[in-house]
Amino acid sequence: MSNETDATFSAIPGVLLISAKAVSPTTNVRVPGARLVLLDGVRTLKSVAPDYKGDYYVQWITIRDGIEYIVTFETKPPDDLTLSNALTAMITSWQWKTAAA
Repeated sequence: MSNETDATFSAIPGVLLISAKAVSPTTNVRVPGARLVLLDGVRTLKSVAPDYKGDYYVQWITIRDGIEYIVTFETKPPDDLTLSNALTAMITSWQWKTAAA
């Protein structure tokens, strides 16, 4: 089931960026201040950082099958618990898909 049209996520103002690049199998990712979380069962580093405009960035970085994925969400600071819970629900619903051959 896809969450792409789930109204639960439509009230989250922000920008979601996803980048991917091939990396060596021995690549090790380190991000100061990041904590280890699971993203659909894959070990991922998560960091949160404010910027000078008052926005903040939540970033997840992982290496899976020789690809480094960086998922960045830029938004205003969550002023209430609802926005924070909605963002958490959106990201934890992430599912890895295998590309068709």
